Amino acid sequence: MVTDISPAGVKRMRLSEVSRSALIMMAAAIVLLSPAGSYANPVFTYDFTGGGFGAGFMAQMNTALAIADHELSALFSNNAHINIQYQATTATGLADSNFNIGDFPPPYNGGGMDYATAKAITAAHSALHPENTALASTVANLPATMWACPSCDNTRGTPQFILPDAERMALTGVGTGFTYQGYIRINPNFSYDADRSPIGAGQIDLVAVLEHEITHVMGRVNYAFVGNANPFMTFMDMDRFNCGTSTHNTVSTNACLSIDGGATDLRQWSSISDTGDWDGAQLSPDNAFINFATIYGPFGSRSYDVLNINALGWDPVASQSAPGPSALVLLVVGLLGLGLKRRYR
Repeated sequence: MVTDISPAGVKRMRLSEVSRSALIMMAAAIVLLSPAGSYANPVFTYDFTGGGFGAGFMAQMNTALAIADHELSALFSNNAHINIQYQATTATGLADSNFNIGDFPPPYNGGGMDYATAKAITAAHSALHPENTALASTVANLPATMWACPSCDNTRGTPQFILPDAERMALTGVGTGFTYQGYIRINPNFSYDADRSPIGAGQIDLVAVLEHEITHVMGRVNYAFVGNANPFMTFMDMDRFNCGTSTHNTVSTNACLSIDGGATDLRQWSSISDTGDWDGAQLSPDNAFINFATIYGPFGSRSYDVLNINALGWDPVASQSAPGPSALVLLVVGLLGLGLKRRYR
């Protein structure tokens, strides 16, 4: 179980009037000159058979999920189909997420793996996907043997790594056969903004809440320091260092993300609530706490968020070429001129 996020704490544009035909031509030109909008992999599908949502909140969920699905799917190219079941919760927080019980029961039910296996899986995927430079840097800086983890369960001789099903699919292309890769529970009793419109003082950015939980399902989790009866490692611990050092982190505090062996600290993790979340010093939907009246998107606008997911094995989408802005501007200006000329006649 991932204990999770809780709440903390337009300008209008007016277009000049042009002919209807010119507007249609402008819209078509923009579509034709824009990069292709393919974001088929991974596809995040979802259902609500877990129940508990009213019709009004269901509409909000569908609106927010469409945005979250688009933003995340547009960033990653792995051949993975992630199926998530959404449920309602009346817990005090905003949301939480968990995995199939077969993935995470103590003592792992055969689901754990040693460091050598975890390292081999990441190295094999990295070799096939050199475009994922974050993962390549992670692999290049991994030590030969497992670092100390005093809080981990060592009943098998060494700390065990657990690989969530969605991340397993991203790294190997094959899941473990579960119907769902994760379960996300959302508290419908808050006031949400579902479409990143101007947000009210008492509202929460629902897209940010969903992206927070979906990335947990993708593998953005930490279980070595959250007080579990059987603490274990996740692949994200490979990039978890004592801030300002090249020493892999061994406690819940002073932990930073670094993909170059501790040489560069990208963000600091929280030491409360969920140690797989950020500490809140910078704006991100992956913070341990979500603020009221704050828009957190789009997900891809923060390099540290994306690099963290890349380093888990989610490969970046190759950049797509598009005509330069000057070509687009010239065509649109020309179409505007035609539309105004026609209106004048």
